Amino acid sequence: HYPLRRQRQMCIRDSDIEFADHDNDELHVVETMGQRKHMITDISDAFITLPGGAGTLEEFFEIWVGHYLKFHTKPVVILDPFEIYAPLHQLIVHLEEEKFIKPGMREIVQWTTTVDDALKACGA
Repeated sequence: HYPLRRQRQMCIRDSDIEFADHDNDELHVVETMGQRKHMITDISDAFITLPGGAGTLEEFFEIWVGHYLKFHTKPVVILDPFEIYAPLHQLIVHLEEEKFIKPGMREIVQWTTTVDDALKACGA
């Protein structure tokens, strides 16, 4: 069993795409995407990325590069139980082999396939 944590959501005011889930323990409404990203980085203990689309990938890359640049030192984890991101993992390895990713950068990301492993990677 997993410890119950507070459920948080951030949404952008007046967005036609995002919606506010008022059943969360905390709801943070911000004006811009930049404010949202800053708040996510500040209030998070770790970052677990689940398979998703372009927005998820954009946030993952920002968190990963932010860790490499020492803007934060929080765990960066991908939880991919169905290998949706297997091509992404291969691409990152390939980019490192071709010297497009600096030494040590790939090791920041911890790839997992189970919730238990993802939580362990976060130090839980």
